[in-house]
Amino acid sequence: VNGYRVCNSSESAAGETTAWKQQFNILRKRIPGKVDPRIQFILDFQSWLMSFIVQGVEVILYLDGNEDTKTRIGKWCELPEYVEGQHVINSEHDGSLASLVTTCGLLDVIKEQHSAEIPATYTRGKKRLDYVFVTEKVMDSVQRSCMLPFHTMFEGDHRPLLIDFDAEKLFGDPSYEVQKQKTRGLKLQDPRIVNKYLEVLNKQLVYHKIFDKAESLNDVSEENEWVEANIGQYEKIDKILTESVRHADRAVAKRYSDTYEWSPELLRTVSAVRYWVLRLKQKKGFKVDNVTIQQQREKAKLPNKQSDAIQNHLDIVESLRDARKELRANQKRHVELRRTYLEELAEATVLLRRPWLEEDGNENQKQEQAEKQLKELIKREEVRRMHRRIGNLLREDLGKGLTQLDIPDESVAPPEGVDFGDPREVKKWKGPWRRIKEPDEMAKYIAKMNIKNYNQAHSTPFCGGILGEAMGKYAESPIADKILKGEQLSEYLTDQLMEETKRILAALGVKPTLAQQELKMRITADGYCKLYKKVDEATSSSPSERHVGTYKAATRSPALAQLYAYLLLLPYVEGFSPERWQVVLDVMLPKEKNNWKISRLRIIQLYESDANQSMRFFFARQMGFLLEDSDLLPDIQFGSRPGRMSISTVLQKVLTYDIARQTKTVIGCIENDAVSCYDRISNILGYAQLRRLGVPANAIKSLADTWTNMVHIIQTAYGRTSSTYKSTKKVPLYGAGQGSTIGPFFWLLMFWLMAEALDATKRVIVFLCAWATWTASRTGDAFVDDSHLGVTSEYEDDPCLSMEENTRLHELQVLSDLTKLAQHYERLLWTTGGGGGLNL
Repeated sequence: VNGYRVCNSSESAAGETTAWKQQFNILRKRIPGKVDPRIQFILDFQSWLMSFIVQGVEVILYLDGNEDTKTRIGKWCELPEYVEGQHVINSEHDGSLASLVTTCGLLDVIKEQHSAEIPATYTRGKKRLDYVFVTEKVMDSVQRSCMLPFHTMFEGDHRPLLIDFDAEKLFGDPSYEVQKQKTRGLKLQDPRIVNKYLEVLNKQLVYHKIFDKAESLNDVSEENEWVEANIGQYEKIDKILTESVRHADRAVAKRYSDTYEWSPELLRTVSAVRYWVLRLKQKKGFKVDNVTIQQQREKAKLPNKQSDAIQNHLDIVESLRDARKELRANQKRHVELRRTYLEELAEATVLLRRPWLEEDGNENQKQEQAEKQLKELIKREEVRRMHRRIGNLLREDLGKGLTQLDIPDESVAPPEGVDFGDPREVKKWKGPWRRIKEPDEMAKYIAKMNIKNYNQAHSTPFCGGILGEAMGKYAESPIADKILKGEQLSEYLTDQLMEETKRILAALGVKPTLAQQELKMRITADGYCKLYKKVDEATSSSPSERHVGTYKAATRSPALAQLYAYLLLLPYVEGFSPERWQVVLDVMLPKEKNNWKISRLRIIQLYESDANQSMRFFFARQMGFLLEDSDLLPDIQFGSRPGRMSISTVLQKVLTYDIARQTKTVIGCIENDAVSCYDRISNILGYAQLRRLGVPANAIKSLADTWTNMVHIIQTAYGRTSSTYKSTKKVPLYGAGQGSTIGPFFWLLMFWLMAEALDATKRVIVFLCAWATWTASRTGDAFVDDSHLGVTSEYEDDPCLSMEENTRLHELQVLSDLTKLAQHYERLLWTTGGGGGLNL
């Protein structure tokens, strides 16, 4: 409970706007006789508070009591039972805070824990006026308490009081701090802020000679003189760049309350007040860092000579009063200041896009464009506010993250004749669940579950089997060469393989006809700008805090764009993986609202933004276009391909059923949803496919080392946990993961390989045209990992049999062919590392 009791005053002394006079005017209309707001507060508050205490409710009371209890001895005085809407009248109660505390059985936390003299808590007084009272049971959970100096953290005129509770004792359950979402300092909508960010960043990079060092490294690479020591130089450049980006991001960050609309002018006056408060503290003898004072003076844009000249105590106080007066005035006109800021922002945005409008003679056109931009900015702000309100209403759990976890409760024995299942197989668990909230314990179970998820493909031939080992770490071994050349392997490697696995091997040995034979790993500054042009600034990424906005801002600086282009290119040209790229955040999201079962969590991996976008540029986009231009991808796949839509697969499916119904063709179909498709991709097969497309060995090595050495950090609502996990020789991890730009492309490579290996003799969907002159056939349709496969009957009706008997034979034929096709597809999928869920 928080409370405030008015200070000592009287009807004649209190001003009309004071809290004392306001309460007095209300009470004299409700209570007959003499009215004292201070006494009435104690009577009403004690009666209300006791109504909870008698019910066993524990109390924590923060109170500005305007009374020093040290000088008063409280007496026990019970009051009538609390009735809502009625004031308590009792002539025996002395109306003191000390009597309230004594009667309610409250303890003064500061007094109980500190034997020394308690100082005054009000700047313009010599007595203690502020308290934290608790009931006896709550006192047992108080670990420590303290008073802070005046003006600490807040600019109020009272001392801050801090109480630290043992959450487990107080609430019966440990409480953990839910981490606030990190805000980005740099926002791209204001060109002036971006220019300031670029200026700060450029200053740091020039000081450390990063531009020259990066260009020298690139020259070494182009001259084929790269050595192992150059990797260390690259890492040093990358580390300095990361620290510089963070520094520049913080330098332009906006830190403000939502109470008032933000504007530079309002921020300036806030800094002015802070500056004079610090000067006043320093004058009173408090330790204040001169650097901090200088920073606040620069933010307040106060002239050095004028502000330094003010040294007298009274002059400093007067300057502080003027600054506060100006702040209050600006707070009242905060909407107007915001509009002025938007007008300036609109003009700056227009000039960024059309610099020629700054020239003489273009004033009218400049004004017209600025007004249009201003309307757009105002509209955008209104839409943003509306969406924020709607989002808060519709999604109460927005931004909370994973706060708890349900795991199988192994301590409960199943009733006789009931089998709960294996607790290690959480998806099949039928027993009770146990809820855990301790962050480290949650991370331990999540890590265990994620390792199991990423290790699912280990039993498949090209992962944990002898074929995977024989192909080498990067699909570069002599065995891999033989496979890609279509040469026969020894029986030791192929004797135990399924027919579908052998078909995959045969497909790998077929050299594809490519539209472009020579592939080069190159990216220019212009290519970098195009790469980040379509990336949304709000995209979550980068455990290192180099968020997307910092990369997009670099596109406005040719020197920075070239620097980033060098740093993106070198790892793939020279075949190494930067250390920063080898860290990924596993963000755990419940698949359904309020379902905290560990089996119903979705893993979203947040890669470093430049690592993720470089994979998109060099592999997903470049190789994807090559596959399309070379006409290598199967027509049945509509996912992860430019110009194709998910609705097309639905249309194909509907048309298939319509034709089958109209032509009275017996048809059977299966629906297959590949389980954790991105997480079960055989990486070795992916590398082999890249070799078939002519990707340089060093680029494959860089990608493989990034995945092999990837350290996974688990992110929950409590922040990043200390628990990490990674791939090991004993328990290797596979797949591209959800959240990477290359995941869909690698799945496309697997699907292309499966389509090549598909047995052409298997019965599929075949329709005869109305004139019986030609047929249309296809295996089915697919969108990413969801596939729809089918067969039609080839049985010819026997005129000697009835319609029912012929129909039954049609169905038996279709069922037999469909079973063969389903098994064949499932085995091909399993060979590539996947697992399917078939629905006939």
